[in-house]
Amino acid sequence: MDPPLANSYANRGTPYRYLGKSRLAVNDFDSALLINPNMTLAYHNRGIAYFIMDLYLMAIDDFNVAMDMSPLVAEPY
Repeated sequence: MDPPLANSYANRGTPYRYLGKSRLAVNDFDSALLINPNMTLAYHNRGIAYFIMDLYLMAIDDFNVAMDMSPLVAEPY
């Protein structure tokens, strides 16, 4: 595991979502999770990217994993 490298991928994936490049975002979140499979926010953010891409079942799977890892992910802001 290389947490700084995983964070770098996850940090780059988030702006891709906002730029309408969800496929690139998913690729970066996948890379982050290969390095650190315990990265809750990578699952959460990949779920958002899948949702944007209308891949709802994949989004739900990622949201469920994120909530199982850290129930606070589901807390309202």
